[in-house]
Amino acid sequence: MPAFQGPALIILAFQAIVSGWDNSPESKTGFLLFLKQHFIPDFVPLEALDCNFLMASGSFTSGECKKVNTYIVSFPDILQAVCGAKGMPYNHLRRSLNRFDLVTCTLEGDPTSKPCIYNQHSFSASIAVSCDKYGYPVHLEEGDFQIVTEGESKTSLAWYNYFL
Repeated sequence: MPAFQGPALIILAFQAIVSGWDNSPESKTGFLLFLKQHFIPDFVPLEALDCNFLMASGSFTSGECKKVNTYIVSFPDILQAVCGAKGMPYNHLRRSLNRFDLVTCTLEGDPTSKPCIYNQHSFSASIAVSCDKYGYPVHLEEGDFQIVTEGESKTSLAWYNYFL
């Protein structure tokens, strides 16, 4: 398959649109960067995602390979709602009341070695975000914030922590 077909083209197009919103109000500046670094549109099939492509197209400032990054499969308005009615206080963060499909990309090898090669892990969990004063998520806290329901064991939580 050529490099920019299917879901890769959709993600690239979305990131180009978000990048073009440079005239956006101050209230959305951090949120737009959050979306570029952590967002995948909900209509993109999980099995079609490629961490090597996602990490190369993200907006990361360092010249080195980023060691780990998590992507949230959702829609911007649903992510924003975590800072409001769809989230709850969690220390200095907001934790989502619902689970999201997540994709975590973890670097294989040395961060200074190019090309950057990533392992991919998909799962479902709640998220924890920092919200700005306007009510937009601006930082995704890496870690295990899944909602433990009755019947789930702490062993399964340890398993998720292993991959994060």
